[in-house]
Amino acid sequence: MNKTIYVALISILFILRPLSSSAQFNNGFGYHTTYNYHPSITYAQAKERGMNLKPWWRSDMGIYMPFGTATFTHVYRTFDNNGNISAINSASSQISLKPTFGISEGLFCPIITMKDNSMLAFAYAGNFYIAKFEIQKDQLGSGGAGTCGVYEGGVALSLDYKFGVDAMLDKKQKTGITFGAGFYPNILIAGYKEYGGGSLNFDPFVKVDFSFFMGVCFKLKTMVIFRNGAYLQTDNNSDYNSLPSTSPNSVSIIGSTSFAVALVVLPYSWDWGND
Repeated sequence: MNKTIYVALISILFILRPLSSSAQFNNGFGYHTTYNYHPSITYAQAKERGMNLKPWWRSDMGIYMPFGTATFTHVYRTFDNNGNISAINSASSQISLKPTFGISEGLFCPIITMKDNSMLAFAYAGNFYIAKFEIQKDQLGSGGAGTCGVYEGGVALSLDYKFGVDAMLDKKQKTGITFGAGFYPNILIAGYKEYGGGSLNFDPFVKVDFSFFMGVCFKLKTMVIFRNGAYLQTDNNSDYNSLPSTSPNSVSIIGSTSFAVALVVLPYSWDWGND
């Protein structure tokens, strides 16, 4: 009799247990286990059990769109009627990147999980693009017309405050937002006429990301880079008489504060836990 009562009680508890919680996580073996409803608690419990928290599940990839300006300065020569140099002039102008697309790939790692569906995290995002500056002759006068090719690659490293869907890896949270700040180690390379060069920079930046879940999680990333690095900078040490008359003697392209947008998808988010 006692054994029968014991089995009945265990059966009742087994049936009622799923009703006391709601968020589910796939354990990777084809069945689900149910835990506490609150997303932040669910996240902590899942982390303890190693469920649905593989590092690559937080990764994203997509397209990157830079918007930047720079100061273009060159030194050019003017000649008299006999073909001799009459003056060496310097001129500057603001130039803008032509519209272009690049690639972006990122990942974040939780540091502290909070109780309001949020967390602090460390994030990185690798970005690369190829673009050009169009330098118009009427901007700079004699010898200024041409196209400057630009290559940039960098890794944005930031401390983020994340709230919502991608913070908790929970499909029930349909939206989310991230605020972050950090440094952007990057390489700038440019070429203009016979000149080429580049620089390694460590630029501070701030960012805001907007997340939304529609089958998978998407992010619209925005970033402001406080830049002062050189795309191209040459010394004014050339032999003026040895260069063609159409060539400038020195060129510099110095970047300024720029803006970037990336639209990315978290490809593994379709398998996040939900209720």
